[in-house]
Amino acid sequence: MEKYLFPRVKNEIQFEDFTRDLLNLIYQDNSFQLYGRKGQAQYGLDGYSTIHPIFFQCKHKSSPHVKDSKFEEELDAELNS
Repeated sequence: MEKYLFPRVKNEIQFEDFTRDLLNLIYQDNSFQLYGRKGQAQYGLDGYSTIHPIFFQCKHKSSPHVKDSKFEEELDAELNS
């Protein structure tokens, strides 16, 4: 995605909103919604579609210098816990 330049996301809430909006744009149906609020038990779920069998989880990383392999290790650990 080198041809796109996105502004820096400030926090995890803004990143969740961006992800939901992007999925609504891709699927062109506004079926994606966020699940719960910060501090509530969300069981690893940040959003879902009311039409498609799709759920999503967002990971906001504050450091632009995190290597892909380190991120993949953290994501695998989170998914397998």
